[in-house]
Amino acid sequence: MINFDDKKTLIVSLAISLIVLFSGLVHMLGQWNYYEEGHGILAIVFAIACFALFFSLRFADITKIISAVILLGLVIFYANQKFEWRKSYIDDSNNGKPFILSPYITTYPTLEERHFGSLLGVPSWVQFAEECIEPSLKGNKAARDCKSSSSINDTYGIDALKLVNTHFTRMKRTAQKIEGGQMKSKRQYQRCLVNKTCAIIPLLPAHVEAEDIDRQSQDHIATRTMFWSLVNDPKISPEICEFMDLCRALRDLDVMPIEKPKAL
Repeated sequence: MINFDDKKTLIVSLAISLIVLFSGLVHMLGQWNYYEEGHGILAIVFAIACFALFFSLRFADITKIISAVILLGLVIFYANQKFEWRKSYIDDSNNGKPFILSPYITTYPTLEERHFGSLLGVPSWVQFAEECIEPSLKGNKAARDCKSSSSINDTYGIDALKLVNTHFTRMKRTAQKIEGGQMKSKRQYQRCLVNKTCAIIPLLPAHVEAEDIDRQSQDHIATRTMFWSLVNDPKISPEICEFMDLCRALRDLDVMPIEKPKAL
């Protein structure tokens, strides 16, 4: 046993612990652009583990040294997994492949929610997308639990019909703001989308002015029909359901009671 009063041992133990602490925190901070909920807790646990490492080294307790090192390694490993999970989401979004349910939810699920959503009592968004929505949109067979709104709610903790209707309300509000002149610029529209207070809706191409279109013509008729349906219709029309990925997928799964549009 090393003498507790050995200043050299004290200095070496402190130096090693501080180096590990500094290196670990710098490593985490270097990836903080991909922070998600839970990373702050991991940083605190890492600091506590470094504190434990210091005392383990100070008293030359091999068992506790090994335990502290293992804990430090696990924290860094798990933090990296979370960073990679978040990075993958951001990179996919930047590359034009956003999460299919991104327009319908406020935040992307954390790594814990992705794997343990049902145990944590939160919606299993990723599993719902992978097992129900994506297969349906591709014309493939979806999971058995995707065949009704009740089974979706029981399995994934998601009220699918409410999710569609909530998004429809947001689309309707967006269209009414544009029609009423409350949203006049593309910048306002984009800012509203980022804040999740608006939704993507069918709009005329940027180079086309609504005032220049003959209302009796068939020019951009599909877009015009859907836009005015959002402004005026109290319920989701077949055309709007076709425009909305989630609604279309649920319709094809016979979860959403709505017909396919006759023509767009």
